[in-house]
Amino acid sequence: MTKKTYILPLVCLFVCSSCSLFPQQKRAVIAPPEKPLTEMEQSLRLQSEYINGLRLHGATQPGERSIYFDTKKNIIEAYKNGDRSVNLLRAYIYLATLEGNFSMKDTLAKELCKVDTTTCTKALTHVTVSGIVRDSLGHALPGISVEVLGTEFKTTADKSGKYSLTFDTQSPSVLRLQASSPKYMIGVKKINIVDTIRASDNKQEFTQNFTLTTPFETVTIDTANQTISGKNTEKTATGYSIVTPYTKYMIPLDAIVKGTTPYRGKVTAMVFEFDRKSGGFLLDADAFDGIEGFATQLFVTYGMPYIIFTAEDGTRLDVLRSHPMTIATSKRETDEKTTKPEFLELYKIAYQDGVKEPGKYPITNKWFFDHGNLGLIPGFWVFDRVTGYWDNVGMRFASENPDAPYNVESTFYTIYDTQR
Repeated sequence: MTKKTYILPLVCLFVCSSCSLFPQQKRAVIAPPEKPLTEMEQSLRLQSEYINGLRLHGATQPGERSIYFDTKKNIIEAYKNGDRSVNLLRAYIYLATLEGNFSMKDTLAKELCKVDTTTCTKALTHVTVSGIVRDSLGHALPGISVEVLGTEFKTTADKSGKYSLTFDTQSPSVLRLQASSPKYMIGVKKINIVDTIRASDNKQEFTQNFTLTTPFETVTIDTANQTISGKNTEKTATGYSIVTPYTKYMIPLDAIVKGTTPYRGKVTAMVFEFDRKSGGFLLDADAFDGIEGFATQLFVTYGMPYIIFTAEDGTRLDVLRSHPMTIATSKRETDEKTTKPEFLELYKIAYQDGVKEPGKYPITNKWFFDHGNLGLIPGFWVFDRVTGYWDNVGMRFASENPDAPYNVESTFYTIYDTQR
């Protein structure tokens, strides 16, 4: 079978360094011919700077097709049709890692080593990652678990909050380092493992410090007896609700799971309310790298609610995307953008589109790219703690009034368990 090349195009910005209103005589410049890239060099161009941003629901300019999803579709189809070229396998490994599909990544890595043992061996690099874990007040946090998602590499921060991990991994690749505890918000950092296949030094060192945020509110849910206790909580016929000044968290009876099975027992629910002041901690999460401006605007207008569930033994519990809970949150602040006619017009269109599809959340990042200004009203996000990504899940507006309380309604989950 003919080998194919799987490369996402780079977007270049050209700046005129010497422009004039009057024409000038120009010398003919003959550029030296570019040396053709080898197939391996082409595959190594799959760098996160232009893949990560495109992953976020195929974020594109209005009217453009998503390069990411088109490329992903082509790679998967070629693999299913039997293509096992080195270039195809490396590209698929990279995409599987980006989406947190770690089981597929392992399957592909084994196939790559069978296809080209030499390349697989040369791609290994020795990595050391170290840093300090602190709380939002700057105090060291001992005993925090730090792990490389999708691997067996894990350690615990010492009494000074310091941790260190040493391991071998493939290059180039993108890894996600997670710091977690039953008492704090999860922290995720991205580690870019650069190409060492053609380099003499195969060692890479990283420093990654974490700041973990404490919860705004903590309540107890007994899923065995179907009760909930804590400030501003209620048991309903269909589930449980937790209400803060800004957000309502609505949890169906069997939404909290351990693995994929509904959990029975006492659950500690920790509620987080992020806004403009606390947003900096969330921007550490790797999937926000390319959209920091949008995320910041979201904190200013509607904040970022989040909830974490833990069992009595400290085990982190989840909510599946296939059986999610819902949240309704309120506008935190009114700024210059939200008083403009453009904002009100876009809000009106978004509200009407949400009414057309009751029970759904059609207002995503892509909707804003297609209909208006993403900077005026950003799409809503949830954090998938298994992959380490924030996912743009969409929302709807529950009122024609932008300032109505609990106005933004959205789905919420912690694990993307459905087919990607």
